[in-house]
Amino acid sequence: MHKTRLIAISLYIAVILCIMAVGAFVQVSSFLSHVHIRFSDLTAPLPQSSNSQGMYTFLIFGVGGGDHDGPNLTDTIMLAKYAPSTNTLTTVGLPRDLWDESIKDRINTIYTYALQQTEVDPYVYVKTNFQRITGLTIDHVFVVDFSTFEEVVDVLGGITITNQVGFVDSEYPIQGAENKECQPYDPNYSCRYETVSFPTGKLDLNGAVALKYVRSRHASGDEGTDFSRSGRQQEVIQGISAKIIERLKARDIGTLEKVATILDAHIKRTISNRDAIGIGKSMLMSRTSIRIVSNKIDSDYFEVPPMSEYEGKYVLLPPKNDFENFKTLLLKLLP
Repeated sequence: MHKTRLIAISLYIAVILCIMAVGAFVQVSSFLSHVHIRFSDLTAPLPQSSNSQGMYTFLIFGVGGGDHDGPNLTDTIMLAKYAPSTNTLTTVGLPRDLWDESIKDRINTIYTYALQQTEVDPYVYVKTNFQRITGLTIDHVFVVDFSTFEEVVDVLGGITITNQVGFVDSEYPIQGAENKECQPYDPNYSCRYETVSFPTGKLDLNGAVALKYVRSRHASGDEGTDFSRSGRQQEVIQGISAKIIERLKARDIGTLEKVATILDAHIKRTISNRDAIGIGKSMLMSRTSIRIVSNKIDSDYFEVPPMSEYEGKYVLLPPKNDFENFKTLLLKLLP
């Protein structure tokens, strides 16, 4: 029973991390494949899909959460499609600054607007809008609170990541100082910010520092872009998954239960734990090893229109503002 609980907890964690960062499932599943347990003992079946071909499409949001400025704005937006027939998981990220003419705002605000609805379920609102924008049928929505990273990392005793490009952010908001009154000679409100820096190479991070690493958005050059921040978020999730592997090898069910409890409490989703485990069983019990494809939309694909035409906001548009072209591209990237 102890081993079955270990596998069930690990499988749940693996599926959640898999949807957020595809490499996490590869690492966890490679370990689980050497554990002699009948996965059929975990009775969760493969859930029903709205897709005629039996595929599942997930929409994943990453929000700042906590006391973060704009806690429900989605810093990260990702689509993932899983095909049980070929045991293939394919993902693609969407830029948060993509403009949606229907709501007259960027798509990173849709979840915020959803929470303000009084007559429509917020997840129905989210699905309806993103299905319109992408042309895809969405089965389930995940909302990951990045402030969760801090707690998970600390429970695991810290993580190690490899930073590909060093950067300095001199405008990182100090928590609790958002409305602090600065000195009269400080027109830039520098008292509200601190400088954080991360050199190139291996970094040992505790929870608080890991959160700064994924939230930083004012570094100079490419490291200050949303595309780079999204990459750093993936690196931290990979670091978390590596630490989970260590706890799995140590049969540390206590720590794994704590991690599962945190994820369960802080990752909002429309899929049940049972259905998540059912999909995880499909990934592991298939006759073929899971194939994971991580696709990207090149940043050069998008056009940047004059900010004056969009209420002074920096926004992105498909070429010639042709969203049918954008939908066709997504179909190619998520076959």
